[in-house]
This record gives sequence, structure tokens and C-alpha cells, in this order.
Amino acid sequence: MFVLLQYGFPHRCSALSRLFRLHSIVRKAKPPRKNLFNEKSRAINNLCSNKNIIILPADKGNATIVINTCDYEIKMESLLNDPSYKKVTNDSTTYLVKVTRNKIKATSIDPDTQTKLIHREKSFKCPKLYGLPKIHKPDVPLRPIVS
Repeated sequence: MFVLLQYGFPHRCSALSRLFRLHSIVRKAKPPRKNLFNEKSRAINNLCSNKNIIILPADKGNATIVINTCDYEIKMESLLNDPSYKKVTNDSTTYLVKVTRNKIKATSIDPDTQTKLIHREKSFKCPKLYGLPKIHKPDVPLRPIVS
């Protein structure tokens, strides 16, 4: 800390000393105890590694659903075969990002707000579709989620 004061950085001394104190506290901290017995831990690992089932959160409520992979795929196929959806031949994500950026830049919004609105990622991903089971309805249909 003396070196920092000598070179005229007194404002960094307190931050540096806080950093050293935080580092020593984290280094001395003990990891939390396991709250699962070995049997339950093995059972969860077996369920997660089973490719015949999918574990999903429910659409409503705080529940976890275990569903057969075949049933899930059939329900998702029936969702996608609905005439309200149409199949696209190419991914237009990059084009839409470019158009959106140009429209934001063409507005009279101040540059600081523009930089906050324009996404900074270099490559964009096509949205993913998945379904959450509606356990409160008969035959447990899936609610489509696009993320």
C-alpha cells in the first residue's frame, strides 16, 4: 500500500485493501455441506442420464415433471404440425438484427441510449422452441416456449 501512496494513488489503497480482505475471507470459506444422501444423489444422477425420459418444470406451479421422451416428441410434433405455424427455409435472425440496428441508428434517440438498445453480440442464435407441460389440463398438453 505504501507504493501506491508514493505514486499518488491514495484512492486505490482502500479498494486494494478491501480486495485483499475479501480474497482472504473467500480462501478461508468452507464449501457447504451436502444436503442429499448418497442414495438420493445417485437416483437423481440416474434420472438425468436416462435418455428415455425428460425432466421439465411444469407450466404453472412449482412442480417438476418426468415425461417419456417419445411422448414429449409426439406432443411437440403435433404442436409444430398445427396450421398456425409455418416452416421457414432459412434463418433470418442476422437479417432482422441488421434491420433493427439500422432503424435504431436512424432515430433521433441520443447515442448513449442507442448503444444500450443495440445488442453487442457478434453472432446471433436462432431462437429455440421447447414445450412445458400444462399439468392442470387433461392429457397434459405442452405450452410452446420460444427462447
